Amino acid sequence: MKAMHDLDTEDVQWINVVGHLWRGKPTVFNGHTAIHKGMSAHDNCAVDTVEIHQLTPTVVVAIATMRFGESFAPGKFVKTRGSFTMMKRDTVWKIAQFQNTFIDPKAEHDDIPKWAATGFFPGGAPPR
Repeated sequence: MKAMHDLDTEDVQWINVVGHLWRGKPTVFNGHTAIHKGMSAHDNCAVDTVEIHQLTPTVVVAIATMRFGESFAPGKFVKTRGSFTMMKRDTVWKIAQFQNTFIDPKAEHDDIPKWAATGFFPGGAPPR
């Protein structure tokens, strides 16, 4: 955790899978330290995929699919998808914002919506 949080900006904002909003590098580090000393003390984490979307020469969004151990679901792994907004500071990419979401196994392989099945119109709300 220390190595990862060495990459945080001082004013990082971190939204975890249960919706906590942690502001600032010390708060994010302390939150993860508490989790990893408690319920996730013996969990493993793996990064399955990463996609990078460059917004500017010094800002990228990295979308990572991650797999975690049993702390959330005894007897099985859970998957999350995290969105890292990263800024290049000097020559190092730093995490400025992070948001993580549980992946519903029923929706995992269906990222492209089927508009007729959802009842929603492409592009948002139906016309009024």
